[in-house]
Amino acid sequence: MEFKYVQHAALLNSVDVIEEVDKNYGDVFGRYYGGMTDAYKTEDAEVAIVTLGSVAGTVRTVIDEMRQEGHKVGMLKIRYMRPFPEKELIELAKKTPVLGVLEKNVSFGYEGTVYTNVNSALANMEKTPKHLILLQALVVVTFQKTMFAKCLWSFLKTKRPLSAFSS
Repeated sequence: MEFKYVQHAALLNSVDVIEEVDKNYGDVFGRYYGGMTDAYKTEDAEVAIVTLGSVAGTVRTVIDEMRQEGHKVGMLKIRYMRPFPEKELIELAKKTPVLGVLEKNVSFGYEGTVYTNVNSALANMEKTPKHLILLQALVVVTFQKTMFAKCLWSFLKTKRPLSAFSS
């Protein structure tokens, strides 16, 4: 039991190590990855998509297109799931009225793992965002830009939370 506590504490304390290694890597190779998360066009975003992994590149492309149309959309890419970047997520949620979670993971019979962790982090806030939408790519062999764009356009138009989409 003591080993598990030590393991848990080490993981919680790994944030400083992750950020230090990212800085050292950037100093040597000239490319910094941003530590725990990568915020993209979130400074003035009215809607921010929280995602991770391979779909982030597609989300960036859709965000750029929507920005050209005048929509204030941004993204927070989770780079490390553990320890969960609660601090970064809460900072984003304080200034962004609407958060969406896009993930390809699902805990069968319930909701996605990222969505569950985001909800837990936001529960620690005094005032949570207006909507927390779940965009979940289930049964999708290849995540498609048009699918995500259609889903996000629909939300921006109707202002109604979305549950899930699949192909």
